[in-house]
Amino acid sequence: GKVGGGGGGKGGQYDAGVLMLVAVDERVMHVSTGKGVSRVLTDRRVQEVVAAARRRFKNGDYEGGLLEALKKVDEFLVMGPPALREKVVNFASTWGIFIGIFGFFAYQIVSSSRRSLEYAAAKRQLTKLEREKAEALAGKYQCKSCPICLEDFKSIPPPPSDVPSGPSGPSDVASDPSDPSDPSSSSSSS
Repeated sequence: GKVGGGGGGKGGQYDAGVLMLVAVDERVMHVSTGKGVSRVLTDRRVQEVVAAARRRFKNGDYEGGLLEALKKVDEFLVMGPPALREKVVNFASTWGIFIGIFGFFAYQIVSSSRRSLEYAAAKRQLTKLEREKAEALAGKYQCKSCPICLEDFKSIPPPPSDVPSGPSGPSDVASDPSDPSDPSSSSSSS
């Protein structure tokens, strides 16, 4: 009869059956379940039924194998639908490898992008150091960062100038006291 009542034999009403076919010469066993029993005998449980029979079949005990399969079907029917724990284990065993592969590739992508960011930062530091080295060789170097930790200084003091800065600023040229064009050498002679 139909699982959950309903009875009658019209239009597929009998859907709680289990059909087991064994082809000994071809070494094949097939288990088919009706819709009413399929929520109790899940694909994973049917695999366990076949595995129970296979152990006996390997020794040539076909009758014992079928009895083992029937006992296993009976156990599952008495247990009822799978509990949450069994569903989780079934899901993990079925999809776990795919989830693992996806997780591996996701980790690789994230770590690759992190390495790219680290590489870009290191390249910026090297470019900065190379620019400062070129300035030092050209005689225009001004220390802008700590040579140990490579952090930029907050404020950079202007470098002392060795070049005369013109008429408005100090001059390194010694003034001639007898030069009348030099305002600093004017003497009060009256």
